[in-house]
Amino acid sequence: MDEILKKLRVCGEVRENVCGCTLSSFKSGGRVRLLFEPADADGLAEGIALLDKYDVKRTVLGNGTNTLISDGGYGGAVISLKNFNAVVMDGNCIYAGSGARLSRVAAVAAGNGLTGLEGLHGIPGTVGGAAVMNAGAYGAEIGDKIVKIDALHGGIVKSVPKNALNFGYRCSNIKQFGIVTGLLLLLDEGNAAEIKNETERLKGIRKNTQPQAPSLGSVFKRINGVSPALYIESLGLKGRRKGGAEVSRVHANFIVNAGGATTADYLYLADGIQNEVYKSYGITLEREVGLIGD
Repeated sequence: MDEILKKLRVCGEVRENVCGCTLSSFKSGGRVRLLFEPADADGLAEGIALLDKYDVKRTVLGNGTNTLISDGGYGGAVISLKNFNAVVMDGNCIYAGSGARLSRVAAVAAGNGLTGLEGLHGIPGTVGGAAVMNAGAYGAEIGDKIVKIDALHGGIVKSVPKNALNFGYRCSNIKQFGIVTGLLLLLDEGNAAEIKNETERLKGIRKNTQPQAPSLGSVFKRINGVSPALYIESLGLKGRRKGGAEVSRVHANFIVNAGGATTADYLYLADGIQNEVYKSYGITLEREVGLIGD
């Protein structure tokens, strides 16, 4: 391990035994053996080659706003692309590194009179993670605005056009092309004042209808356009608790950390919701949230 660490540190920052609670916005999880933050695409490529050479399992994490870390931790390397955070304007286009915050990119667009990202402003994840899951809100999805992605595969960064990415509801096939390092967005010109007003309006709606306690956003995907919250609330599950985790009393499709929650607490509640909705309605809820861990 000492040899791996020495070589990895040439490629970027490396930390050992990082608490998963600092990596997931739910604030739970055990220790991650290695956290690797490559300095750039070359460092990412070299780091991955090293990890693979020494048979160290690896996974990529964005801002941790849609991912749980197992209470047992993760015995491999979590790769953070936080240094891939450039945001560059070029006319109606914005090139954003995969580690750039989606809200920051939306704010840059609004500040330059470009419309199309107002509904995404309050989503807390990174651009790369948002692209992989085709994140969206209030009728807007990031896949609608993507022209291409850049992805690292086999040690080489290649551009992949939108028509190859198969964007769907909260899904894409981006992972088959490798690790996203950045993407190009094409937006429309708009009225700066109107864009600002719409952004503020949607931020207000989000603030009033979503919990402020630590969470991972929506637990389950919509079913034929219907929010799972309607089914969950109809079954009286708002406020249900397990340990420190609670089905939000503000929005039933959120599970919040009400204090000292574990990942197991979250999963217990999520499993219970799925079972009860299926028993009552014959509907299988599909989770939006991912899990890293042993």
